[in-house]
Amino acid sequence: MRALALYVHFPFCRSKCPYCDFASVATREAPHEAYAKALLLELDRRCEVWPDFREGHMQATSVYFGGGTPSLWEPRCLAKVLERLEKKLGFAEGVEITLEANPNAVDAFSLSAFRHAGINRLSLGVQSFEEAMLRCLGRTHSAKEARQAALEARKAGFENLSVDLLYALPGQSLQQACADAQTAVALGIEHLSLYALTLEEELLSQAVPMAKALPQLPKEALSLAMRRHMAHVAAEAGLQRYELSNHARQGRASVHNLSYWKGSDYMGLGAGAVGAFTRNGAGLRWFNFQRWEDYARALSEGKLPEEQREFLSMQTLFVERAMLGLRLVEGIELQPLCRACGKNVEEVEALAQAWEAGGWATYACGRLRLSERGMDIHSALCLQLL
Repeated sequence: MRALALYVHFPFCRSKCPYCDFASVATREAPHEAYAKALLLELDRRCEVWPDFREGHMQATSVYFGGGTPSLWEPRCLAKVLERLEKKLGFAEGVEITLEANPNAVDAFSLSAFRHAGINRLSLGVQSFEEAMLRCLGRTHSAKEARQAALEARKAGFENLSVDLLYALPGQSLQQACADAQTAVALGIEHLSLYALTLEEELLSQAVPMAKALPQLPKEALSLAMRRHMAHVAAEAGLQRYELSNHARQGRASVHNLSYWKGSDYMGLGAGAVGAFTRNGAGLRWFNFQRWEDYARALSEGKLPEEQREFLSMQTLFVERAMLGLRLVEGIELQPLCRACGKNVEEVEALAQAWEAGGWATYACGRLRLSERGMDIHSALCLQLL
């Protein structure tokens, strides 16, 4: 039985953050029931088309409700989806079930309902505890609401709580970035994600005010300093770095994200979702329609709601798995990966040894790991794998 990660995308938000390039749309009222019904229809259709997704062939080790703002979904609708997923595919013992939430899109009642529905991990999109930074980012919650959401989550019974923070924000100082990390770990969280804000003007969802902030972004040296100091704050609080941007207490690393970084199969459901699986050294990836209307129309016409599908060659799989695996502090076992993807082991080992000589990585006992310096230039190094 193969392990499977399940991703459920809820593309609706109350407002669209100006830096966001995820598949999401602002609306005053989401189609709660209709969306759940359509998503379950997609599930049934995928299981019909691909036998490997049928009951008994695979087992979900994680379920992740992302968005958008999935915490806006009526808990009874989410519970219905979760129940069908378990019945249709089967859940592994101790399955991790995560819900992304905005601090002002949950309350004591909804958190209790989500916990009762089976959600056992909550990921709060805090981004910053500085009011000025929150306004710059177009976030609609306050720092007080973020802290309150974490407290309410504990009261509702959540024992696995994650917080997302952004750093390298327009006008942000090193002290402010560290203060954000200190406030987050003071909440006693189990997991912390630290992401540098990256802005590409053509991807901004709004022309202002974020477009005006582009020249004010911290320089690379300051951004790296923020990253290292925030990581130190996390480590001091018992959250060890296990991936390029993620820190966790012992045993609390994100099961779902690890499945991506380690190249496991994943089923994406919902408007804007992506899914992929591999068989016999080749892979398939699909991209669902991002607009809810297009997604629903395709399903009503008896089709899979895919806007695009691509077949992944062994070379593509090698590059993707190496790049993702090298995000992990544990690195990758190089020779098995090369053999699985038909890659010349000697050539890749020569590259690994060159990285080691430059202080960018270590290569010992067949395992390639990036050093801290290597992690800082992860993307540039991985380009050499092409």
